[in-house]
Amino acid sequence: MCLLIYAKPGATPSKKNLRTAGANNPDGFGFALAIKDQLFHHRSMDLDSTIDLFHEMRAEYPKAHAIFHLRITTHGATSIDNCHPFVVDEGIVLAHNGMLPIKEENGKSDTRQFAEEWLPELGVANVLDDPENFAELEKFAAGSKLAIISVSKQLAKPVYLVNEGDGHWDHGVWYSNNSYKYQWYAQSYKYTSHVTNTTGVTPADDFDYNPDVWVDEEDGTVFEWDEFRGWIETGNEHDDLDRYFYCPTCDVNLGSDVNRIREQEFCYECGYCLFCEKQVGNCFCSGSKYSKFISTK
Repeated sequence: MCLLIYAKPGATPSKKNLRTAGANNPDGFGFALAIKDQLFHHRSMDLDSTIDLFHEMRAEYPKAHAIFHLRITTHGATSIDNCHPFVVDEGIVLAHNGMLPIKEENGKSDTRQFAEEWLPELGVANVLDDPENFAELEKFAAGSKLAIISVSKQLAKPVYLVNEGDGHWDHGVWYSNNSYKYQWYAQSYKYTSHVTNTTGVTPADDFDYNPDVWVDEEDGTVFEWDEFRGWIETGNEHDDLDRYFYCPTCDVNLGSDVNRIREQEFCYECGYCLFCEKQVGNCFCSGSKYSKFISTK
């Protein structure tokens, strides 16, 4: 899945959204800010410290262009070397959501190879600033989204969003999918890297609680126990909304049957893989064996 975020000057994704996104995409984190003629970028395997540092810097540099990335492993090793953003050239970084048609090589993810090898060889300005070549890039990256921010004089613009229309805007922040909205963790059975105690909250030892559900009496926040990642924030007892799972591509309500969702691995409404967000049958995860289940609506 992964989540790629771009924030316009003056806009900032909330810590709550970033924590939710991190729980759903727990395999590495990073961000970059274009501060005048300097580009700051940071990568880490620790979610909370990355969010805190990002918000500290965002408060100090509110007018900077910013990107934030939260990874879930599909290609390459789960390591800081494969965390986004990647340096393309001096003053230029790139982050990506989706899967590119590039095979894993020597533990390097598809995005890492594209950013560090493919794009420099093709010529970053030639690809990004030529309208025809940019259109070809969007075709090449169909089903994916990329964000490039730059302080380099070799590029005409400070920001490039590839397949921008496949994401959505909310108060000056562009999100590549909806995985920041819901505590969706049907993928947790499949991947081996997880965030433990994402919320940083655990019930007191002397607190009488249901072993699977815990409610914070101060603000009504509801936590459910997940064997992979500890206590996961799932809602608020004061809300009238039921807690369900949602497709990160089309946002359809998938219901509350976790086991069924885990077995199918795709959205029955739009027919897209719940992990790599490509059409089932063309994705790298599930394969064509699921294609007969794709909705024809």
